[in-house]
Amino acid sequence: MGKNCSKENAIPVTENIDAMEKMYTEADYKTRLEQKLYIFKETPEPICDLSECNLEKLPGNSLFSMIKVLRKEILILSKNRLKSLASGGQFNELELLQVLDLNYNKFKVIPIEICVLKNLRELFLSNNLLTQLPSTINRLKKLELLDVSNNNITDLRCISFMPELKILNVSGNKQLKILPPELATCESLHDLVFDIEIIVSPSNDVLATGPQNILKFLSTGELSATNDLAAEDKMLMQSNKKTSSRIMDDKSISTTMKFMEKEKFIMAQDDFLEEKLHKEQQKKKEEMLKSLLDQQRQAESAVNQIQSQKDLERKKLIDDIMKYEESSTLVVNELLSLKKGPDAALLELEDKARDALLEKVHLEQNDLRKRDVISAMSQLLEQELSLIQNYQDERSLSSRVLLENETKTNLLLDDVIHEYDRNRTEIIEKVNQDEDWQKSAVAALIAKNDARSWGLMEQIKIVESQIAAMTNLEIDKKKINQDEIFNDVADKRINLTMVLLDLMEQQDQRKQQLRETLLDMENQKTEDDFWLLQYQKLIDSRGVMQSMHATIDPSLGYNFLINGVIHVVPFLLKIWQRKDFQLEKVSDEDLRNAGIKNPKDRQGILRAIHEFLAINPSFDETSSKKLTDDVPGPSKPPSAPQEEESTHKSPTQSASSITRENPADAVNAIECVICMDAQTRVIFLPCGHLCCCIDCSTSLVECPMCRASIERKIRVIQA
Repeated sequence: MGKNCSKENAIPVTENIDAMEKMYTEADYKTRLEQKLYIFKETPEPICDLSECNLEKLPGNSLFSMIKVLRKEILILSKNRLKSLASGGQFNELELLQVLDLNYNKFKVIPIEICVLKNLRELFLSNNLLTQLPSTINRLKKLELLDVSNNNITDLRCISFMPELKILNVSGNKQLKILPPELATCESLHDLVFDIEIIVSPSNDVLATGPQNILKFLSTGELSATNDLAAEDKMLMQSNKKTSSRIMDDKSISTTMKFMEKEKFIMAQDDFLEEKLHKEQQKKKEEMLKSLLDQQRQAESAVNQIQSQKDLERKKLIDDIMKYEESSTLVVNELLSLKKGPDAALLELEDKARDALLEKVHLEQNDLRKRDVISAMSQLLEQELSLIQNYQDERSLSSRVLLENETKTNLLLDDVIHEYDRNRTEIIEKVNQDEDWQKSAVAALIAKNDARSWGLMEQIKIVESQIAAMTNLEIDKKKINQDEIFNDVADKRINLTMVLLDLMEQQDQRKQQLRETLLDMENQKTEDDFWLLQYQKLIDSRGVMQSMHATIDPSLGYNFLINGVIHVVPFLLKIWQRKDFQLEKVSDEDLRNAGIKNPKDRQGILRAIHEFLAINPSFDETSSKKLTDDVPGPSKPPSAPQEEESTHKSPTQSASSITRENPADAVNAIECVICMDAQTRVIFLPCGHLCCCIDCSTSLVECPMCRASIERKIRVIQA
């Protein structure tokens, strides 16, 4: 049946929107939206209610996707400030929707994509700013209810051929003057709501007859006579009813009172049930919010606990880095103090040793044991006799065989004599070359057993290990982003590089001094077997020099360097050679007797020994003494730490322990930053970084870590 709305009941669109905005400003929209989104996700009901949330656009970009996943059938977005649905996602994700409520918003246009909602049955668009409906709205074949009241719509021709449309509300549209004939194609329309005062066509007489007659008039243009008779009959029946009703009024008063009491009782019962249901829902809502708050508190507690643990680990790492930096500072200062030059006492000891060596050369030349020389000469004589014997045999054979040809025999004899002369010349040249080889062997043995050269080599190894450790420290620094802790690492690395260059220069000077010593010895040569004699004497003193290399533990040598007494290590040979030597029983008197006169040096040696024994309480002196019986060679590195201990060390602790135990391990611990495979073997100057292998450093002109220009490349001696 039809329903008419007067002007007094029609609410203007702008007044409705302003009233809603005024109301919304008094609510906590954000909290309301969060609560409704939670209910939307958690409840199994097929409803998504986001009404009265003051939304200007849909939350997120996946609302429609969530509606599809959760299989919601009702979407309520009324009483907001929406102008578009584009931010919610794609319309084809709303195929399951049956009810769409967009009342009380600010829509001016409804997108044509709404036609993809094939299952939509109810569409509410009242109290918006619409001027027209989308042309594709007639594709909603299952739509049963369409409410477009209180808008600015002027044309309804797009509402056509909608077989399931039953209710249409177009009231409140002041610009809508005509009901188009296309409405007649909606066969199921039985309830049409409009403003009879505003509609011009059809006429008011037609509009008063009801929806069915209106649709028939729109389709044919005529109003049937039967309808007029029906109207007259209807009026007559109404007058008869009024007359009979007056008669029955008195009889039905009691019945009406009973009915009203019964209705009042039912309404009271409904109010009670409704209030009870409301309380239960309110209780469930409070329990749900309380559960959410508990979960949030638990999550915050877990996060705070994890953050506290991370802070403790970070603080521990920073403390380890600071400790290692202090140790590196001590080593750098000690190395810088050694840069001033060797100790005067060490130079005096070397001069005395050289004078003693030259004196022994003059005094013991007559006691040379010529066993090796005589053996070599005997072999040469045997070879010569063998050649002569072979010659005689060949001559006899040739004489017997070639008696008949004297000319050929003479020629053969001349060839044999010529061959003999040539062999004799080669033997003489070989003897002369043996003298050069003897001289080279003596020079190599002197350089190998030289205490000063050994000390310089050990210092160079320690400096290289410190450079490697600092390079590794910079790599770890970049991983943990702690730039403020390492501001002076670059200056220390450059100072170490200058110390390394100074030690290499001293090493070259020492080699030149040894060459000059050989020249002095050669000028004093008086016999042919002079170099053999010198080599024999060096072999005799071989055990003394070997003990210097073999009995100094690398960790003990590192402690000597830390305490600034590395330059007096050669004086300790007298103590190391004693049969009753025990490291923990070395006293100040023993050091004084060994030739160490400076009290500070003696205190430094004792302090270094004490620190070494504190770190290595199980140190065995007998194992170090056994090294003196082996062939001279590089000292063995200490055994590696247990795997369980190493796994609990920080990067800086690992670098420090490697440097203390064996300097070569500090260099071998770093991989090439370019190929990430081979070990680092080249130091770049002037920056001092040890970060590349030999192959990768060949073509580099800039340091890969600091981008400084490379002026010189130094290959480390530890491999």
